[in-house]
Amino acid sequence: MVPGSQGGQTMVDETSDDVTGPRYWRTAAVWLAAVASAAILLLGLRAFLDPVSASAGFGLPMHTESETTFVRIYGARNAFLGVVSLRLLWLRMTRPVALLFTLATVLPLLDAWVIVSRIGVGAELVRHAVILLVLVVTSTSLRRLDRAASAGARRATGAGMLHFGTTLAAAPDDAARR
Repeated sequence: MVPGSQGGQTMVDETSDDVTGPRYWRTAAVWLAAVASAAILLLGLRAFLDPVSASAGFGLPMHTESETTFVRIYGARNAFLGVVSLRLLWLRMTRPVALLFTLATVLPLLDAWVIVSRIGVGAELVRHAVILLVLVVTSTSLRRLDRAASAGARRATGAGMLHFGTTLAAAPDDAARR
């Protein structure tokens, strides 16, 4: 029961607490997303700090700093996505981070297309396939976590309740209609 709401006490579902309360950071989906986000951020930073090496890791080895402009763009993209997803996780915004990971699944496909268009099909594509798999698994896990949180919040709040645990006050004309 949650004391202090306008309409009296309300039931709180334990499932809701599992995915939005203190146990949020213990869920596999959140840890997977945090690790993937940190890896994306680190890939972005590596592209700025060592673009020649990062280009080889991308699958299109370059040998001079002037050749690696695309790697810096790739790095900026990854660093931005890593920071945004980590911030969304910190704010416990499961749905937006799930959407971000879902939309990001197109990136390794585009990266692979760039590689294929330059050097053809080869072992370099394995890295991008693994990244795609991680993004799909993370996105799916976060979507399931969000659905569980939404279902728990609906059960916890009941009809006429806001998700913040307060009861909506009945309008004066509601009493007249009864």
